[in-house]
Amino acid sequence: MLTVVLHLLDVNDNGPEPDPRMFTVCTYNAEAQMLNIIDLDRPPNTFPFRAELTNESAATWDVHMNEKGTAALLKPRIDLNEGYYHIYLRLFDNQNKERLTVVNATACVCSRSTRRCAGKGDTAFGLPIILAILVSVKGLLTLLFFLWLVKKPLLLAVDGPRNNLCHNGKAGRGVDDQGYKLNHLHRRLDSRPEILCNDDPTLMAAPPNDDPGEISNCIYVNE
Repeated sequence: MLTVVLHLLDVNDNGPEPDPRMFTVCTYNAEAQMLNIIDLDRPPNTFPFRAELTNESAATWDVHMNEKGTAALLKPRIDLNEGYYHIYLRLFDNQNKERLTVVNATACVCSRSTRRCAGKGDTAFGLPIILAILVSVKGLLTLLFFLWLVKKPLLLAVDGPRNNLCHNGKAGRGVDDQGYKLNHLHRRLDSRPEILCNDDPTLMAAPPNDDPGEISNCIYVNE
């Protein structure tokens, strides 16, 4: 029986990196932000770590390690303007394996009592409400437009026949009022007395007294 003994050696092929890579700080009297350092290698290719700032980040920020050398503490040197900052952080492991990481910081105006960004929670809560209001307004406008489209043809249907009605003030034997359309008067009047009309002037006899005021083209008979 053969026994095989394997000795595994760790190759220092992973550089350390911070966690998290983004955070939020106050514009004034900002507190230090702790960034844990992660290294996928095994000792002795891990902690204690070292950290330094590059690309002019040291002019605005300060970094130092905790006592165990497992976390980096970032803090602004000066009061910040509200906005976004890119911090270039270079980390070294115990064997000087390095890695450059860009950490993103957001500076905002904080309230004095909570030392947190003022309005941060209100913005998150108010956004759904604003969207709900916009959707409600859009739905109301759509409903009003639909009702307007439905009501418009009905108005045209009721008002349309009135445009075809006219009154002829002239009177005389044989005058035919072609513009007065009596068929429109029968609409929705089924329960009323029947209207008979004689539009043919040749079938009408002239009255004994040729009085223009007594001449008419239509005779109404109540049954």
